[in-house]
Amino acid sequence: MKKLISLTILLLSLFLMASCQNESISCGPGENDGKYKLTVEDEYHMLIEELSCYYDEGDTVIVKTGLVMDANVVVELNGARSQNHFIAKDENGRYSHTEWEFVMPAKDSILEITISSGMDAIYYRVGLSDPNNLVVNDLAGMYTPGETVKIKTQTSKFENSNISFTANNLYVKYEGETKNENGELLYHEWSFVMPHEDVIVSAVLSPIEYYLNVQDERDLLQNNIIGYYKIGAEIEIHLNTGNVLLFLNEFPLDLSLEEVLDENNQVLYYKQAIKMPDRQSTLRVEPGEPLPSLHNLVFIDETPYKMFETDYSGEYAAGEKITITSNSDVLDAEVILKANGIKIEEIGYDQWQFIMPHKDVTIKAYLINTSWGDNWHYLNVEDKELLLVAGVFYDRLGVVDGYYQEEETITLYSRALLILEADCEINVLDYLYIESRGIYEYKFIMPEQDITLKISQLKNE
Repeated sequence: MKKLISLTILLLSLFLMASCQNESISCGPGENDGKYKLTVEDEYHMLIEELSCYYDEGDTVIVKTGLVMDANVVVELNGARSQNHFIAKDENGRYSHTEWEFVMPAKDSILEITISSGMDAIYYRVGLSDPNNLVVNDLAGMYTPGETVKIKTQTSKFENSNISFTANNLYVKYEGETKNENGELLYHEWSFVMPHEDVIVSAVLSPIEYYLNVQDERDLLQNNIIGYYKIGAEIEIHLNTGNVLLFLNEFPLDLSLEEVLDENNQVLYYKQAIKMPDRQSTLRVEPGEPLPSLHNLVFIDETPYKMFETDYSGEYAAGEKITITSNSDVLDAEVILKANGIKIEEIGYDQWQFIMPHKDVTIKAYLINTSWGDNWHYLNVEDKELLLVAGVFYDRLGVVDGYYQEEETITLYSRALLILEADCEINVLDYLYIESRGIYEYKFIMPEQDITLKISQLKNE
């Protein structure tokens, strides 16, 4: 009864106002430039913003009408009732008027604004803020309170981020995936219930984070890096030693360790950066390989002109690559390096290279006369302390190792009777005792191969 009385009073007031004014807004004569005429019939004067008399085909026409308590404003264009409207608010958030929207047809038209008793469904607007164009359905529009509004995307992730949505302060529920009969993904879907107000739906990107675990049984890691990280995040780790191995998800990492020093130039820790993968991950820290053992290299230059300015003798790590270079050029001569049990590779003119083994090494450099031919072979003599140097002085130890020509006669001197044994067949000539000097002279012919000669003293029976 109260609603009926209110409506009666309202209609009576509007009728008295209308009796003093025209029932329609008509346009006077004038040029319309090919536009179409819009005649407005507003019996109750609900229009709060004046409209133009002429519009082009396809123009969007906005009609603003006042609010009526316990009744509906009805807007019809050429007899068709318009549903495309919403209730607008003023700057203070209070409902102020209703806005209607239609497209001008290609003909003169009549816009009729009336009032009907009773309340029809109220529509509110849904707007969309989606700068990355993630939403694939036609979301923006008018909805009634209580209606379910659906949001659809073709993916749940975008650029290493999870997709979600906000709608004012409403709960937006993720409904899951929808697939076709072949199991192919059609879209992901979210939904919310339309409230009694306009809503702005916003797409929210939340960076994806994954958990990083650490396996460090030897406590080589100083800082605690266990936790969640964004994909691609750079994680700085501090290590007690630079001799470590790092494995991320069992894949070995290339190390670029940086020393961090204190004010006294003492190492505080070794710094290394890693990047977070796109999944839950584990960093394994292990001690590095044992440091290589050091071994002695003895380098002896037996060339007559001392053709090596550098003394390569010293300690070297096993596995280290060592390069030896000669710096002299002698006509009709060739330098040869001889070592005990290692392979020396000639890599260039007067340049050699070898890998330091896990043992001490002695290398001797010799010069051979190539004008005498190419048939040179190496003589290695064991127990040389029994020999004397061929020459003037016979009272000091001799060194006879070296290269000799095939068929060359080699002479050895000793103060003792000797037995000569070789690792191949050799032609040993008779020995000679030089009484004036108290020494023995031994001669043999150099065979056509490298030989090792073992010398022992003949024991008197």
